[in-house]
Amino acid sequence: GDYWILKLDKEGAITWQKTIGGNQDDQLYVVHQTYDGNYVVGGNSNSASSYEKRASNSSGTDFWVLKLGQEGEILWQETYDIAEVDVLSSLVENKDHTLLIGGFAQGQIKQNATSNKQKLEKGTGDYVALKISENGEELWRQSVGSDGEDLLKKVIETRDGGYLLAGTASPIFPSTGGVPEGRGGKNGLKGIQQTQNEQLQNATSEVNQAIGDVQSDINKGINDKMSSTTNKINDAVGSDKDSSLKYGLNTPTGGVKFPSIGGVPEGRGGSSTDNALDGLANAMNEKQGKKGTGDQKKVFGSNDFWVVKLRDKDKKEVVKVTIEALPNPATTFTNVIVGYEYESGTATLVDIAGHILYQASITSRTVPIDLSPYPEGIYIVNIKTNVSSDGVKVIKKGSRN
Repeated sequence: GDYWILKLDKEGAITWQKTIGGNQDDQLYVVHQTYDGNYVVGGNSNSASSYEKRASNSSGTDFWVLKLGQEGEILWQETYDIAEVDVLSSLVENKDHTLLIGGFAQGQIKQNATSNKQKLEKGTGDYVALKISENGEELWRQSVGSDGEDLLKKVIETRDGGYLLAGTASPIFPSTGGVPEGRGGKNGLKGIQQTQNEQLQNATSEVNQAIGDVQSDINKGINDKMSSTTNKINDAVGSDKDSSLKYGLNTPTGGVKFPSIGGVPEGRGGSSTDNALDGLANAMNEKQGKKGTGDQKKVFGSNDFWVVKLRDKDKKEVVKVTIEALPNPATTFTNVIVGYEYESGTATLVDIAGHILYQASITSRTVPIDLSPYPEGIYIVNIKTNVSSDGVKVIKKGSRN
């Protein structure tokens, strides 16, 4: 398997094509045209140094990134080794022409030289972000992951200079062997579940005992009251046992019965205590999630979308704009973005002369403003909240026919 890159003209005809690879399997995932009109291509490779591949892979598969000229010639290439199996899935060019590579890495076994013990590196599949210069030099790398398999699909540079890493996370929980020793103990949640079972059994016994006590007290009271009432009625009518006027009120012998607590019905979690606990746990997880493992803070299902934001330590933090309008200029609608949290406020649209054209209450960080009823010109959107008061100039332009 080799990288195979083709350039097509606007009619779909091949302008040029290039096959690039080593002696094993090379898989291309990303093609990006850079600011200078050249191309960066990236994927993963398990080839040794052979054919077009200059550097051998370390073990398993490594990231393999190349920069090609406008005719497909190789300008530079670099191999990046993170773990046992490295899969490159995304790449973004920053404003300063550096590149951020995103992918995921399967854990690798490392030998401790002192203790001679083998240890699995963090995670079995972590997100990996790797920043390189426009010449391929590695600047920094960062991995984030849970105790399960985390597959990074996309990296994006944000307006404040940070990065979003987006993909899926599949945590490992006790049914598959517990939490790994480095992240929660040898027994993981098995011990927790056993403790919860014991607590649930004890609580159930206590509740049923209390129900029994209440039931006995109520039934004793009913029996005493009914017997007394029966005697009083019969005495009042002056009837003996042979009288046709005898009040035939009999004290109930069965008493009042209350249901005991015996776990969750089978259709909703099983009849046993274990199944009841599972059913309750599942219901709670659906509502509020459970604590994640590793870098993942919360888990809802067996496979969740997971978005992580990183700050680039090499970049100056961009000061957040208090208020801005996008798009600006606008033809019909613009969205005023409020750069802080607030509880309530108002948005007011005025023309350049200060005439109020529109006013509404707001609670959202994004405030849509409809400019379609108004002529071309300059307008001001004033945002007044319980936190601050700000304004932004918006240009209304005509639509193209």
